[in-house]
Amino acid sequence: MPAELKDEAEKVKRGVPQISVRSCRILNKYGYCRNAGIARFCISTCRPCVDRLSRRSCQLLKIKYRQCRHHTGRFYCRRTCGHCGQKPLPVQCRRYARLSDATRRQSYTNNKIIRCDNRLPQRWYRFGAQGKNLPTRPTRPYYCGTHASGWMTGALPRIRGQTVSRIVCFSWGKNKCAWRLPIYVTNCGIYNVYYLRPTKACSLRYCGNL
Repeated sequence: MPAELKDEAEKVKRGVPQISVRSCRILNKYGYCRNAGIARFCISTCRPCVDRLSRRSCQLLKIKYRQCRHHTGRFYCRRTCGHCGQKPLPVQCRRYARLSDATRRQSYTNNKIIRCDNRLPQRWYRFGAQGKNLPTRPTRPYYCGTHASGWMTGALPRIRGQTVSRIVCFSWGKNKCAWRLPIYVTNCGIYNVYYLRPTKACSLRYCGNL
């Protein structure tokens, strides 16, 4: 925690008696959270959507120090940092591989580099230099470093933590969906991850939206 906020945090700790999480859950179960004193003692259980530091301090944590993802932000500034009522993200939002090859951009036109995803390991991926997501509109063949360029049908998931199934089409000639592959997409808040599998033929490739 930043040094200039430690004094205020220490006052919060000294001012609130320590009650175990188990005890607070029992009190909440039997309706004691309606009591102001109990709610103050069990703030993380009874009133999870509150800030334990001043509004100014929580804004400093969020904007200046960028500690909303750390324990400090989750514990002291739940409301300001947006941790109220949010469910934990799925495991794939932490365990994924990166696709960061700029030749995957849907605008990439160098026909001398032809690559294929027929040996791509089947797992969760996050896009990088080629764009944050798969394109959601038909792509042109002979782009993104391959013959048949891949794009996703349907919209991206809008709800944090939501996973949806989608189809990736590969454009070839005048056919915008000459090949099809099922995938999964998870909304991880500020980014999306994709469960991709190897393509059935060459040269087919997943493209980025840049």
